Amino acid sequence: MASHRVTETKLFSILGAREAQEGFAGSEVSSCVNSVVAEAWPILQQVARAFPLYTLHDPEHSFRVAENMGRIIPEWTLGKLNSVEISVLLYAAYLHDIGMASSQDEFYGWLNSGEYRTFALSNERWERALGAIESGKPEHPSQGRGNRNAGHRIGPSDGKTLAPTRLRQLQDAIYTEFLRSNHAARGAQFVTEMFGSRGKSRTSIRLGETNYADKVALVCKSHVAETRSLAGSEYRRDAYVGNKPVNLQYCAVVLRLADFVDLDPERAPQVLLDFILLDLEARSPATSDPNEQARAQSAQEWAKHRAIMGCKVTPQEIRLEARCFHPAIQRGLLEWCDSIDRERRDCRLIVQENRGPITEKYQLDLANEVAKDYIESDGSYVYSGFKFQLDYDRIVESVASLQSQFHMQQALAR
Repeated sequence: MASHRVTETKLFSILGAREAQEGFAGSEVSSCVNSVVAEAWPILQQVARAFPLYTLHDPEHSFRVAENMGRIIPEWTLGKLNSVEISVLLYAAYLHDIGMASSQDEFYGWLNSGEYRTFALSNERWERALGAIESGKPEHPSQGRGNRNAGHRIGPSDGKTLAPTRLRQLQDAIYTEFLRSNHAARGAQFVTEMFGSRGKSRTSIRLGETNYADKVALVCKSHVAETRSLAGSEYRRDAYVGNKPVNLQYCAVVLRLADFVDLDPERAPQVLLDFILLDLEARSPATSDPNEQARAQSAQEWAKHRAIMGCKVTPQEIRLEARCFHPAIQRGLLEWCDSIDRERRDCRLIVQENRGPITEKYQLDLANEVAKDYIESDGSYVYSGFKFQLDYDRIVESVASLQSQFHMQQALAR
């Protein structure tokens, strides 16, 4: 099993040196970081099992986020951060997505809960599809409109009229969206319940007798909030842990940028995955199962698209480089750069709005626009800034089908 690698990060190296300067005995802060991450790591690996098609969102994402933090923060500020602030950044890098992890037992428990019913009813298409499966009738786009409870059961059934494979595909898709929508709140709850002052774990997020898991949880939760919300008073610039000042706003800003820069399915251009799935389905022979072929090829295709991309991250700039073999990929990457640039501008403004002594210490440079001059065609096409429309309902169905096939093959292999 791969190591969590937190001790290999630049921030962890700085943390060790800072502890020595601050007089902590026995690596008090860094040992807690190492222990907490080691305990969380097996749980983080469940993300890959819950989202098997999202190969960019593997457990190594946490390591890359931590490394991006060390690249984004200017050297002047890195030299001023204390050991607790550095630990908050490391905890956040490794724990911000832990709410996306889920076991099979948790999945089945959720299916038997009222929460499943409520969430499924929140989407008309899900409700319509579930009703069609239970009634044994083919789903039709007009079916269910204007009548949200047309005798459709959502929940356990006698199994006589269900199409089990299709039902599981749909339930996988609904649960995936549930985790994606709620992972930040779930993760924050996990942090406090496991590593808080009354946490279930023997390991805790603490400095001496002071537990600061609530502060780490807040920073973790912030990565999906509206960017401007980080300017609010909740994200204190003058919080204290023991006798150490902690700028929670700065930690939250750095997490957002470091997370955004790493190309993962939660924030990377959805058009990449959309294109891959639709292209695979289109190329599958009519005589074979397209879901099976797509499932087998998706990881290879996703890895290939990832391999063509390079990203430069420094305190001054973010630059993406790619040689694309399809205009849809090039357009998606260009749009992703635009999103990153908006985030860069908003985060810089939030940091610069603080009082003079705070902005002097907690600096965020990134003055240059996100460069996209090196996102180019590989020569197989001429890019002309075309526009196209994707059928997102079809994409969601494809994802659900692929994910269900993956789970079923895993179950058969056991």
